[in-house]
Amino acid sequence: MKLYIIASLLSLLVAAPVHDIPMGIFSLTFEGEQIQMDIKLEVEDIEKAVGLYYQQKSNDRLVEQYVLKHTEWYINDAQLIPELCSTDKIEGHYLLKMNFIAPSMPLTSMTIENKCLLQEVKNHSNIIYIHQNGQRRGFRLHKERQQTTFELQ
Repeated sequence: MKLYIIASLLSLLVAAPVHDIPMGIFSLTFEGEQIQMDIKLEVEDIEKAVGLYYQQKSNDRLVEQYVLKHTEWYINDAQLIPELCSTDKIEGHYLLKMNFIAPSMPLTSMTIENKCLLQEVKNHSNIIYIHQNGQRRGFRLHKERQQTTFELQ
């Protein structure tokens, strides 16, 4: 009888639906005057968004343009312009690497506006990780909260 109960419980776990949470990961690492950003987006989601936005089939260049058009980055109210380093498509994800050059003044605050995939993918969130001075902080941006401002350390 115990074996039957255990087998029944295991079958429920196996048959339980998997809930995929749509999200993009934007990880910024501060290293001196340079800020490196690694972006991870689901291929299916970004290709859908690019197709809707540009009305054509997705490719690496359109993915890069879409990300650049749907994000803005500011330090001390000065806009940062990202330099694209690489774009790869690996295991169902687009991986983009970008760099920013931080202003030479003391870094006191950062503002991030991120609208990537928020209109095109239902319940999408963008998770922003900030790695600075050996610490990591995270922010969740979504359809109702597309911008955040915070103090830098």
